[in-house]
Amino acid sequence: MGKHTSLGVILVVCLTGLAFGGEASELVSNPRFEAVRHSAGAEVPEGWVVWGPAWEKAACRVKANAGGGLLIDGADPFAVGGVTQDIKGIEGGKAYAIRAECQLRDIPAAYHSLLVRVSWTRNGKLLHPAGMLVRGPVVDGNLARFDDMLVAPEGADGARLSLEVKWPRGGSVLWKQVSMREAPAPGPRKVKVGTVYLRPRNSTPQKNLTLWCDQIDAAGKLGLDIVCLGETITAVGTTATIKDLAEPIPGPASETLAQAAKKNNIWVVASLTERVGDVVYNTAVLLDRQGR
Repeated sequence: MGKHTSLGVILVVCLTGLAFGGEASELVSNPRFEAVRHSAGAEVPEGWVVWGPAWEKAACRVKANAGGGLLIDGADPFAVGGVTQDIKGIEGGKAYAIRAECQLRDIPAAYHSLLVRVSWTRNGKLLHPAGMLVRGPVVDGNLARFDDMLVAPEGADGARLSLEVKWPRGGSVLWKQVSMREAPAPGPRKVKVGTVYLRPRNSTPQKNLTLWCDQIDAAGKLGLDIVCLGETITAVGTTATIKDLAEPIPGPASETLAQAAKKNNIWVVASLTERVGDVVYNTAVLLDRQGR
């Protein structure tokens, strides 16, 4: 069985963290969605702009809640939508603490359905179309919270704050409050990140797993904090079909990788072919140092 493999290492400095002190001025206008304006027959919180997809029937319903807050749900279970606000007074290189809290009703998967996004701007134009996602949600009962600190890129003079809901599946989200304030910059966290290039030949799914685990062992010997494997790692260089490869997660393949992650005290990212009922997914798996 031939193979071509290499392991690259990148030293990354991540400026992230939640620790901050002091109470800087609130940058968000109407952070509790209290003031309301009437627009085209709808009640919308003052300072916020509703957004949705081009196909209106796939848009979430957005409205100010009578008891306070911003209510988002969807007639279509796979609807998407939300609100945005342009934030002024941003300075490049400075850190900003972002927090948001919402209440859930019948949302089956909060991590799939909720996003808080910050897109940095300069002269009103986006510096990057995708923006940066705020850490979260952390769910406690029917409450979900976002809490993060982001550093504005050099040259930024504004930001677009976006509260997003997708695929409510008959449920609703009541956004209670959101905050964005300047905060002391976090200290650097040095992280060793490795990537693996491996293309087995004339192999089988099980032999592939062995080869990838060998690479996790190599990453562990290098003292890496996280190693990123390839896509659909049990398929490359084999004749196996999607039907042959598909299995639950957790399952045999993910458990094998989990054991290697735990053995080497390393985070592992991998792509596996997952079966959920009658549906097959190309699924990204993240395993921590304990193989969870």
